[in-house]
Amino acid sequence: MKRLVIFAGYSEKQILHSYVIHYLNKLNEISDVIVVFDNYFNNDTIDEINKYAVKSISKHHGEYDFGSYKRGFVWALENDILKKYDSLTFCNDSVFGPLYNIEKIYNNFDAHHSCDFWGMFKIVKKDIEHIQSFYTVFKKNVFESDCFRDFVLNITKLDTRDEIVTKYEYGLSKVLHNQGYCSKGLFYGEKYSARNFNALDLIVDGFPFMKKAIFKQNERTVLDCNELSQWMTVVNRNCFEYNSEYVLEYLKNEGLLSEYEKMISVSLFRQFINKRNCKKEYACDSEYRRT
Repeated sequence: MKRLVIFAGYSEKQILHSYVIHYLNKLNEISDVIVVFDNYFNNDTIDEINKYAVKSISKHHGEYDFGSYKRGFVWALENDILKKYDSLTFCNDSVFGPLYNIEKIYNNFDAHHSCDFWGMFKIVKKDIEHIQSFYTVFKKNVFESDCFRDFVLNITKLDTRDEIVTKYEYGLSKVLHNQGYCSKGLFYGEKYSARNFNALDLIVDGFPFMKKAIFKQNERTVLDCNELSQWMTVVNRNCFEYNSEYVLEYLKNEGLLSEYEKMISVSLFRQFINKRNCKKEYACDSEYRRT
């Protein structure tokens, strides 16, 4: 199977973090990669990115991740390369990982003929089902369709994150589902976010990523991720291919280390109080469960 990935990133401080280099390296091992950053980088940084990419674009556009997906897709169209690939992946730098071998996950979904597009986490509610946009994979019949092309090419700048989620994250899955395409998630549930009680349980069960936002206080993680203080233990015990120093380096470079240390002290205090109220908020299709 020949795969293409469009990777979207953003760094306000114009830093190419080591966790991103690891991410790009692992993607490059299983696919061709187009990298699109919504910021400028100097030539040395671009040269580093190009070690893992068939094309890199570094220019501020203000359309967030979907704007980067669009620009990567347009480049692929203009260079007439999409016909070479069996799958197209949209993913971004909002997570640390891959924590596990993701090629095995691809192989399982490649063999699942009733699945047209899939993601690492599928939101399943009464009124909506959608693949979370930090990692979505489209098979050839989807990314070559008119409805997919029209949707991506019509992505424009929106004012708020909520608008982006509603129109583009929810919207893309809705458009594809309405056209009869079927989706699956490696894991699925009513939510996956920094507020998820089971952020670390997911990793133990084989989820190959960890949200960056769990380390940001404005995501209210102190209140909700009761086991935040155990993240390094969980990663080191379960994810032998991942270096937890990537996370610490990111926190240090972004000036988040002191905030994180304060959060840990509060989180430790709250663990005993809140642990009893934790409940599993997701499920994993046993067919894809890590072994």
